[in-house]
Amino acid sequence: MTNSWNSCFKPLCGSSISDGQACYKAKTSNGTYMCVPTAECDDFDTCDKEQMCSTSKSLCIIDSCCGKSLCVPRLWVEICRMKKPADADEAFWTYINRVVYIQSVNHPDRYLALSGSEGGVNLLPLSSDTIVFVMRPCVWKPMQTAYPNFACVTFQSYDGKPIKTLQHGNFRVFMKSLFNSNGKENEGDLANSSFMLVGGAK
Repeated sequence: MTNSWNSCFKPLCGSSISDGQACYKAKTSNGTYMCVPTAECDDFDTCDKEQMCSTSKSLCIIDSCCGKSLCVPRLWVEICRMKKPADADEAFWTYINRVVYIQSVNHPDRYLALSGSEGGVNLLPLSSDTIVFVMRPCVWKPMQTAYPNFACVTFQSYDGKPIKTLQHGNFRVFMKSLFNSNGKENEGDLANSSFMLVGGAK
């Protein structure tokens, strides 16, 4: 068993997600093939003895390179078809391979990805108009500690105004679209692993 889909060879699909990560051809339990990004084996639950998943929101991939069948989110499969983001006034979050993908409600075929380290947030994939937020830990009274049980985080734009507080278990967030007026790429810190545990769900 390997610990990553990167550790074995799979036929490439004719598509890839916008940040350049390759998509591979994988077989599902019903015999169909899907294009899926690479992933870490430990990020997903295993299929049951009947090659089924506990939720209809996941698909059972039977040739995952991990030595076992894995349940992967249907949204994860859709990532290989995604386009660069546009407006994302209302979005849903999912946690995939330590990256938070946001699916726009208004444009369900478009996604944003959050990943990285060191205390802020940069939304990828980048386009000529880059959306950038800065993340700061928020404090819940009376605990007075940042990230109590990874429970609280505040998005802030570069002007310092908070955009939304996201609570653990609530994966719906309303976002204000922030684009560069001059079309240049904004530089920003990337989200740390604590945020990834808060912002997404397997």
